[in-house]
Amino acid sequence: MNILNIVDQIAEERALSREEVISILKKSLEDAVIKDYGKSVPVEVKISESDGELKIFVEKKVIPLERFKRNIILTAKQMIGQKVKEIEKEKIYEEYESKIGEIITGSVQKVDRKRIIISLGDAEAIIPLKEQIPNERYRQGDTIKAYILDCSKRDGLTLSRAHPNFLKELFKLEVPEVSSGIIEIKTVARIPGVRAKISVTSTDPKIDPVGACVVMKGSRIKTVVK
Repeated sequence: MNILNIVDQIAEERALSREEVISILKKSLEDAVIKDYGKSVPVEVKISESDGELKIFVEKKVIPLERFKRNIILTAKQMIGQKVKEIEKEKIYEEYESKIGEIITGSVQKVDRKRIIISLGDAEAIIPLKEQIPNERYRQGDTIKAYILDCSKRDGLTLSRAHPNFLKELFKLEVPEVSSGIIEIKTVARIPGVRAKISVTSTDPKIDPVGACVVMKGSRIKTVVK
């Protein structure tokens, strides 16, 4: 049984290396056999990386794959899925934990009553109902900006569009004087989707902080509102 095709498919879909998937597969099959036959049974799984041949040794006897009980295969499949998800969560945590407090852009993947699921390309995130702006409506495929609120190994990425800091970070994107630190946003108050206020101050007496945030015809403010 050449299993390398399956290994390579999982590796490509989950952005893992072939070695990582083979390691997960070996451990999952070992755990599945132990679960069925008991911890006292010595188990060894070998997968040839040249031809994909799969061999499972129990008590030094070769056990043909066809003789495995169906529940062993099902258990192994479940364990592989669990271990892949654990690795994915670990990678997401490592990449995004340092980005908490930043704005990120993604596309809407799914919308239900309690959350919006966002695709970030290499990861998924959610916007819970309490972190959404009331009356905003999104459809699958829509582009969306949101504030990275939290990142944990257990719950993954949580985003917000209602948090006051989302507004603050938008101003950093649209107003160079804010991103450079010349203008400081002191406080933010908002009723998401209704109204918002910010108080600003300037470290340079020559620069009007309010004027810099608004500019001619309120173009910067209009961009933030949009």
